[in-house]
Amino acid sequence: EPSVKTELTQLAEILEADVVKGKVFMEADRHLYPEILYLSDQTGKIGLHRVSSGISELAPMILFLRHIVDPGDILIIEEPEAHLHPSAQRKLARVLVGLVRANVKLIITTHSDYLLQQLSNFVALGKISEADRIKQGYEVREYLAADEVGVYLFKLDETRGGSLVEDVKV
Repeated sequence: EPSVKTELTQLAEILEADVVKGKVFMEADRHLYPEILYLSDQTGKIGLHRVSSGISELAPMILFLRHIVDPGDILIIEEPEAHLHPSAQRKLARVLVGLVRANVKLIITTHSDYLLQQLSNFVALGKISEADRIKQGYEVREYLAADEVGVYLFKLDETRGGSLVEDVKV
């Protein structure tokens, strides 16, 4: 556990509290490889191989935020919403916005309309005043500027034998 709380470790804690509803951590026996574990009031301490797929998919992200990622880094996440309920995807979107505000550059792949819609809502929040964001129940820094987001649609192009990449206007 890091001794100093940073914006990134706080985002990891938000994921734990609001999305996975427990703690993700590593435990090492000096004779064995470290094991990733999950702890909640309902389950007690269990190995990652025994938790739900949503938790096991987010556990590496939580550990990366807590121990590896620094502001200025590029973080590539493939389908972070995988196996998450739509309400959890909305909470995840808030964390992703927090990463952008913490100067982490994100590259994300997704098939989720829920996640895209929520990120679109954060772009809309970037167009209103800080006071209005607070009135809507958001923090001052919970927004995205349109120029901070790039959206690309990959379409199968069978005539060329690959994909055609289309820039989607934000």
